[in-house]
This record gives sequence, C-alpha cells and structure tokens, in this order.
Amino acid sequence: MKKETLLMLFIMFSSMSTFAQSSEDFKQAIQMNFQKMGEAMANSNPELLATHFSEDAMLKLPGLKALEGRKAIANAHAMMIEQGISIRPMTKEVESFGDTGYEIGTYQMFNKEGMEVDAGTYSTIWKKVDGDWKLYRDIVSSSTPQK
Repeated sequence: MKKETLLMLFIMFSSMSTFAQSSEDFKQAIQMNFQKMGEAMANSNPELLATHFSEDAMLKLPGLKALEGRKAIANAHAMMIEQGISIRPMTKEVESFGDTGYEIGTYQMFNKEGMEVDAGTYSTIWKKVDGDWKLYRDIVSSSTPQK
C-alpha cells in the first residue's frame, strides 16, 4: 500500500511538471507569434499576419460581427495598417492541453502618432496546426467607453 501511494504521488507530480513545462513552451510560442505578427503589421503585410491564424479562425472585435477565416482577418488588419494602428498585447494567463491552449491578456492600441486610442482585454484559443500554434478564436473586449 505504501509503495502504491508513493508511485501514485510520483506520477501525479511528474505529470504536473510536464504540464507546467508544456504551458511555458506554449507561452513562449505565443510571444514568438506576437513578435512576428507585429513585424507583419510594421511591414504592411496583413496576409502574412493572417497566417498566424488557423484557416477556420474567428476574430470578434468590439461592436462588429465576428470575422471568420483568414481572408476576413487579413482585411480587418489591412484597414488597421492603413490607419497606422499598432497593437501591443500582454499575455496574463495561459494554459495548454495537448494541441489546444487558451490565453487571457490585455492590449493597448496606438495610432500612427503613438497615442493610445484603445485598451482592453482579450481571450484567445490557440490550436496546434501542423506543429505550429495558430490563433483559432480571438475575442477582444475594449475597456474604452464608446463615443
């Protein structure tokens, strides 16, 4: 009985360590994706930015209908790029479960003069597609009062 209890505790703590490591790897992958997405925006390349979303992705922006698919998401970012908008996401919480993970964070949005024009929170679901983490669902909630 004592050996079974020790074995069970060992398995439990080993799996927790693996779980924590996979979530840390997931967080690093998110940060790398955000860096590449920021570079795509800075280089006026919404199509490249959209490749960080899965083919069947959905983006929900405040006050708008949900955008579905890479093309719609690329078009939305193209309009932001034309306006000189930049976005600074800040991951607050992540967990991954195999090939799926979630992230909760905050964001700031800036105009071309560098002034903050919006801020809020976001919730995302990421999926691993062909070995790469892709945004599957992205829901943005603005904290800035509507005018």
